Amino acid sequence: MTAVFLGRVDTCSGLLGLLLFPAVPVRVGLAGELDHTTTGLLDAELASAVAGVLGASVALELAHLTFASLAGLGLLVIWWRRLTRPGGRLVLLNPTRQVRSALTTTGIDQVIIIHRTPPWATGALN
Repeated sequence: MTAVFLGRVDTCSGLLGLLLFPAVPVRVGLAGELDHTTTGLLDAELASAVAGVLGASVALELAHLTFASLAGLGLLVIWWRRLTRPGGRLVLLNPTRQVRSALTTTGIDQVIIIHRTPPWATGALN
């Protein structure tokens, strides 16, 4: 599967790289830091990726995400709500130890599905 580079934002707190993997469901890879300066980029790209698709399912690959602030975690919850209301899903894949700790500390791991293997292998997005 070929990845398409969507963009990179240089910020004073780091970088957020986004990769969109062409597939159904939508799969987006994040790299760098997800904080108040980069949440807008992720929000816009997710909105573009699922535009016009009712009940879209999204998998976020977090293996290269080094940091997620409360603003970043809040955006994940917002997208979980947006996607699940019309019957879609949000799945988080392979979070780093630091990001997994933040997800656990905030209780987000009790709401959003987290996998170590791609969701299409486990049926989580079906």
